[in-house]
Amino acid sequence: MKLLIIPGAYSSYISWRYFNQDMPKDVEQIFLDYNPENLLEETIDKFEKQINLINDDVIIAAHSLGGIIALNLAKRCSNIKRIITVASPFGGLIISRWMVHISMIMTPMNYLWRNTHPDNALLTNLR
Repeated sequence: MKLLIIPGAYSSYISWRYFNQDMPKDVEQIFLDYNPENLLEETIDKFEKQINLINDDVIIAAHSLGGIIALNLAKRCSNIKRIITVASPFGGLIISRWMVHISMIMTPMNYLWRNTHPDNALLTNLR
């Protein structure tokens, strides 16, 4: 069995280090890092290819934006058997309704607010 860990936006594997101390030795942990400023669809496509190469059952533990990625991956990868999410904004973030407009002016290449907008197709398809 493989345990894939997907952190939240701007987080990393370091946040999940405490899992190592109590994890059974036969469970391989794989950290999937991503840039939350990229289009979420591109991140999901990339992870899907990696997961489909795994010849074993997969469990995903994910936080926040990582949970949105995880549920979208579960729809695409048959070897994902379980998902655990913590504080994932499956309904989107209300602040994204305003921040999406500001970010298009200030940081047009940053997709974080568009990725977490309540009307984002990746979120609405999960409901």
